[in-house]
Amino acid sequence: MPDTATALKGAKAAGRLTLGHTVKKLEEYLFDWVLYGTVVAWCTYTFGVYDGSIMAFVLMTPLALFVNTLWLAFYNWSKVDWFGLEAVREFEEAARKGGRIARTAYALLKAGKVPAFFVLSIFGDPFLTIVYLRKKDSSYTKLSTRDRYVLIASALVSNAYWTLRWTVLIEIVKYVWEWTEPYRAIFMTTDAYRILHSLW
Repeated sequence: MPDTATALKGAKAAGRLTLGHTVKKLEEYLFDWVLYGTVVAWCTYTFGVYDGSIMAFVLMTPLALFVNTLWLAFYNWSKVDWFGLEAVREFEEAARKGGRIARTAYALLKAGKVPAFFVLSIFGDPFLTIVYLRKKDSSYTKLSTRDRYVLIASALVSNAYWTLRWTVLIEIVKYVWEWTEPYRAIFMTTDAYRILHSLW
């Protein structure tokens, strides 16, 4: 009987972590790769690269702070590690076994709280940063004043990184698109293009 109870408890915990991890990953994908890219693209197209990137940062930082605050509120309310520590472990493992940049990030992660703050803010998110840096005896409690400052600072660093990242990526795509325009114009006069166009 104890073995069965232990197995059921372990299966329940594994299922909980899988569910929490999946939901968190889905949120990160939708926020970082869909919404963020769309907002930066629209802002830079509408207001120009410099003003647009600043506008995107101003729009997305409060939203990111709000989303991560919701995650923390749920984490503290439920008093269950749905995703936090598991995400930290996965992050550390991926960094430790990754390429040169990942291994450098892992070394910085272990170098102290300040390097860890920047690594987690850039490659993770404010929620992960708080879970990793908050004191062990304050898990599942309300945010302290220190935690709030860390959360806000992490949101600023994280969104500065994502705004810059998306701005650079979009400008590279625009440059390549404009650079290939003469070649695309030539291709559009070929039989191959006409065949492809007829198929569409």
